[in-house]
Amino acid sequence: MLRDILGIPLYQEMIEQVLIGLKKGENMYEYLKAFPELLPPDVPAMIKVGEKTARLEDSLQNILVMYDTELRAVIARVSKIIEPIMLVFIGGIVVVIALAVFGLILTIMDGAGA
Repeated sequence: MLRDILGIPLYQEMIEQVLIGLKKGENMYEYLKAFPELLPPDVPAMIKVGEKTARLEDSLQNILVMYDTELRAVIARVSKIIEPIMLVFIGGIVVVIALAVFGLILTIMDGAGA
């Protein structure tokens, strides 16, 4: 089901290889380490530990928590960088609009006084 949900061919191929290996009775680790461009090196290592200790679910949960925490930290850092840039950009737009309005008002007043 996961293979069909993912729309990325490389990940679909990786999942297909893992499923073929599992049908043969082999470990997931052996097939996952063959895709270093798709997975960080610590993910297959943690899965290998989970397979050896028969606690694969806990290992996968630990991977999920670790990357979720890392992702949240990256998002927080990026938002701290983007926030001031957006404020300056929106401030610039407000200044341009204000100058246009005041320029129009001054033009109308100049025309009325002439």
